[in-house]
Amino acid sequence: MKRFEFNLEPVLNLRKKKEDEKLKAFSLVAGEINQIRNEILENEKQIDLLTGESYSLHGASLRDYQLHQGYIRSLITQNENLESDIDKKKPELDSKRAELILAQKDRKILEILKDNQYKQYRKLYFKKEKFELEEHYNQLKSIQWREINESTQPEPSPRIFTFDTGTSPENANDDAGLSELKKLYERFKK
Repeated sequence: MKRFEFNLEPVLNLRKKKEDEKLKAFSLVAGEINQIRNEILENEKQIDLLTGESYSLHGASLRDYQLHQGYIRSLITQNENLESDIDKKKPELDSKRAELILAQKDRKILEILKDNQYKQYRKLYFKKEKFELEEHYNQLKSIQWREINESTQPEPSPRIFTFDTGTSPENANDDAGLSELKKLYERFKK
């Protein structure tokens, strides 16, 4: 029997490529957002470190203290700007996510269809194979039966069925005049 072929395989391949493209686009936007979040985390670590050092600035000049506080404020404003950048990128991320989900659904629909057709193909294949095996088995049994019967007894003459046209009058009590078919009919009629 021939190999299973899914007639929509080219469409499935195109949908897989489309899904890969959507995944790459989504990954790029998600990567940018993650990079911004990492910058925010680094800035927060730097802020925590610098605020811990502010106690060690006792005795430093006012200018050093102002520079220190100015740098901390600049990190805080930089984090706020980065947060606004994330907020600006979220709609783009959501649209890329929606496109990716739609592409995945399209691919999965075809894969489910392919799986169902493959199951049906296998079912028909095994059904046909079973039928062929049974047919082969029956032929072997028939050959064996003929060999056994030919060696033990002569072949019986075939039965001949006649059809009664109803032209000859029949007595109700006379069963000998009924044809073979009428006898069978009467037997199964009851």
